Amino acid sequence: MCGSKFPISVKLTIDSVDGPERPLEEGLAVAKMLDEMDVDLLHVGRGAYNCRWRMVSSVYQEPGFDIEAVKQIKKIVKNMPVMVHGKLDGSNIAEKALAENAADFVAIGHGLLADPHWPNKTKNNRLDEIIPCIGCGECHYNAMNGKILSCAVTPTTGYEKEYALSPATENKRILVIGGGPAGE
Repeated sequence: MCGSKFPISVKLTIDSVDGPERPLEEGLAVAKMLDEMDVDLLHVGRGAYNCRWRMVSSVYQEPGFDIEAVKQIKKIVKNMPVMVHGKLDGSNIAEKALAENAADFVAIGHGLLADPHWPNKTKNNRLDEIIPCIGCGECHYNAMNGKILSCAVTPTTGYEKEYALSPATENKRILVIGGGPAGE
């Protein structure tokens, strides 16, 4: 036993989406049991090994792809707050999930690799400045292969010390010519 002053959080895959491993009804029943056991927080996700693309957000999912399933959890859970994840970064999707009471907390993972300043930019309503995660999976691929986490849209991710920014010692006028990230 942990005692009443030790919070317990459970991350639950509520269903396997496209496979028979766990139907949504089973996930809802498990969530209800956890609620009755006085768990302090339920972090909800979806997916299974047979549909790995659902477990880790990718370019193939719509923003906020887990929110509808989490709304079903919120209907049956009475005592514990619920946290959702799944492409909530880079837009107002996370704010909308909270405002609509679809979830009590949001979790941002890959989005913080793409833009570690996401929370402050969101807090200060600078959503147009957020560098969005494009769901390419480079970070996941490297993590699964024991390499340094990196990010296709923020190449300094994982190399912050090597590429630390410092103020320029002198002012210069420059012209950037080209397309893609360099020309935008």
